[in-house]
Amino acid sequence: MTVANKRQNAEAIGHKMEQTTSKLMYFHGNILLARQLHYSLQTMAVLRRVAHYKIIEELQTMFKKLIVAAVITLFAGAATAAGGVFATLDTDMNGAVSKDEASAMPSLTEQWETLDVDANGELSAEEFAAYVAEEKP
Repeated sequence: MTVANKRQNAEAIGHKMEQTTSKLMYFHGNILLARQLHYSLQTMAVLRRVAHYKIIEELQTMFKKLIVAAVITLFAGAATAAGGVFATLDTDMNGAVSKDEASAMPSLTEQWETLDVDANGELSAEEFAAYVAEEKP
């Protein structure tokens, strides 16, 4: 093989190496790009999940507040109704219902000993509220 042929072969090999290197760099660039795209898609999926959980947490918080408001409204209505009955029974307006005043409600007089927890002969508003709570289904 002559020097010219060796040089030509070396140039051909160098050219092939440049092409191969160029292709490898191209593929390497595509691999890096593909990795970046993959990580971006994963990040977007995580962000969507986080946003989804935040929405769920907000809905749960709103639902809990709604339940609390409903319970408060129900108890306020029951307390107002019980307070109205208590005020009607408390004819002497001393803040307690005596056994004579309770005679207007037979079910109340039947349970008097159980309801009069402090055994002072009168039902306080709290004792009457306990009676109303027991009577409601």
